[in-house]
Formats: sequence, structure tokens, C-alpha cells
Amino acid sequence: MTTRGHDDPFAHRASAHRARRRRRFLIAAVSVVVLAALAWVVGFSPVLAVNQVEVEGADPADRARVNTVGEQWTGTPLARVDTDQAAAEVAALRGVAHVRVERAWPNTLRLVVTSREPALAVRTNGKLDLVDHHGVRYRTVTKVPKGVPEVRAEGEAEVSQHAVSAARSMLAALPADQRAKVRDVRVDAAQAVTFRIGSTTVVWGDASDPELKVKVMEILLAKKPKRIDLTAPNDPATTPR
Repeated sequence: MTTRGHDDPFAHRASAHRARRRRRFLIAAVSVVVLAALAWVVGFSPVLAVNQVEVEGADPADRARVNTVGEQWTGTPLARVDTDQAAAEVAALRGVAHVRVERAWPNTLRLVVTSREPALAVRTNGKLDLVDHHGVRYRTVTKVPKGVPEVRAEGEAEVSQHAVSAARSMLAALPADQRAKVRDVRVDAAQAVTFRIGSTTVVWGDASDPELKVKVMEILLAKKPKRIDLTAPNDPATTPR
């Protein structure tokens, strides 16, 4: 005999189980839709597309070209910008030493540039090239920038790479305060270097004994001679005024 009014516990559990399955399915379906919508917004929608390019640190001579590299990504979703490609294109500019490309959400592409710094100005056949501390000739200019020593080759029209290396070696040996005062650098065929500090001509010679030459030079400069010869730093010579 069947008793009415009492629920079947097995049927109740089965119903509850089906309800839980429906809820899990609904949550999973909603999650998929939300994730798909987010992926579309981030990767394909114009909502997060590049509409602004910021250039930081670039030399004024390179800024326009760096900006052009960034602007070619205008309208592209920020997440899809190939930062490696953009960095490679900027790094190919001779005046750029290093570049970092950043995504600045929601719509900005930022290019942070470290420009090459001139160590020397090299005059060759009427042209004036800037050379950085690594020996890279990266820009032709019309006049020597303030504070940058000019290098000429003694008796030659062409300043060789060896001459540039000799001048760079000399500058690297000098302390910063003396380096800033160096002017009129000349290098002969044997890569012997001569330069001026203030009104004193310094015959540096070759690249040997740089630390000793610096010490001797600083002592002798205090006497303000017309000329200091450091080719043999253990036996230096000076010419008084």
C-alpha cells in the first residue's frame, strides 16, 4: 500500500543533483561568454587601441623618426602591438643607443629612448661627424657641440678608425673634470695624441701608461706651462710661457 503526502527521497536527491548540474553549466557558459568578450575588447576592439604615442629621452634630431615608428601602430589594439618589432625599428636609428617599448594602458604606446652621447667630433673631408664613447659615428653636424672635443688627423685629410680609438683611449683615461676641458685633439700617423687643456698643449703620445700620465699631467698643469710632453711620463718635459 502506497502512502501519499511523503516525498520520495531518491527523487528529491536526483532533482537537486540536476539543478546543481544546470547551475554549474550556466556558470561555465557565462564565464566563457565573459572571457570571450574580454578577449575581444583587449585584442580586437578599438576601445583599447593605440591612439597616443609618447617618446621619452630621444635626441631632438631623432624624435620625429622615433615618433613615426610609434605612430604606425595607431589604431592597433595595444595588446597586439609587436613591441620587439617596434624596438628593433627604433634601435636601427644611428642616434639611438637603447630603446624600451612599453604599453601604457588603456591607449598609449611609450617609447623610452637612450640617445648616443657624443664623445668626440671628427672632421673628415669637410664633414663633421659625432662619435660616441663606443666609437660609433652616428651623426653628421655643421658645428662642434659645446663641450665636445674635435679630433683632427695630423697631415691627413682622413681621420682613421685607429686615430679615433687613440683619442677615445686618451679621453677614457682622464678624470671627468679634465675630460670636459679637452679641446683640439690631434692624432698623427703613429696614433700619438696631442690636445689642449685651457691654454696648455699636452703631448700625450701613445696609449701606454695612462694612469701615470694623468697623475703627472695634473701636477704639471698647476704650473700653467705652455706645453707638457708626456710621451715618456717618467721623464716629462715642460715648456714655460
